[in-house]
Amino acid sequence: MRFFKTGSFFMVLLLVLAACGDNTATPVPAATTAAATTAAGATTAAAAGKIQVSGAYINAPKPATTTMAGGMATTAAATTMAMGTPGASAMVSTGMFLTINNSGAEADKLLGGQTSIADAVEVHTFVNSKMVLAETAPVPANGSLTLAPGGLHIMLIGVKQPLTVGQKVSVTLNFEKAGKVIVEAEVRAS
Repeated sequence: MRFFKTGSFFMVLLLVLAACGDNTATPVPAATTAAATTAAGATTAAAAGKIQVSGAYINAPKPATTTMAGGMATTAAATTMAMGTPGASAMVSTGMFLTINNSGAEADKLLGGQTSIADAVEVHTFVNSKMVLAETAPVPANGSLTLAPGGLHIMLIGVKQPLTVGQKVSVTLNFEKAGKVIVEAEVRAS
């Protein structure tokens, strides 16, 4: 039984790492202004004017698979059934990539976010070829920050529904100073 619990942990770890992909950075199209809101939901022109997001996209999650003892590949649903955990489902996660432009005189920080299609929206990075949670992503004053595969990026953890290529997904990003910024990201093939 202990083997299966450890196997579940490694399966989830592999799914999270696979979601980040090994793509190289791609050029970002022309900037699109995102709407910024305060915690109360009121639009703030100052925040909207200072933080702009461009080129936002989400990798389409791959079907969750794992390798069982003996080298047999199987889907997450079949693995769950084999492990005897009724009603359990494998966690599916995927990466989100974009460029943040800050035209303000003060630096800001991306803290994370929310979306209706995932349990959590977190900032991640790679340290020694391993993906780890990053508490924040610094956005320099009068500068930009690119979140790309293999570096700083956003992870959508626990995707709740299938995503299709071309679908638009609304994600609210939380910034330390600019507050909440709503971004529309397109799902792309990974």
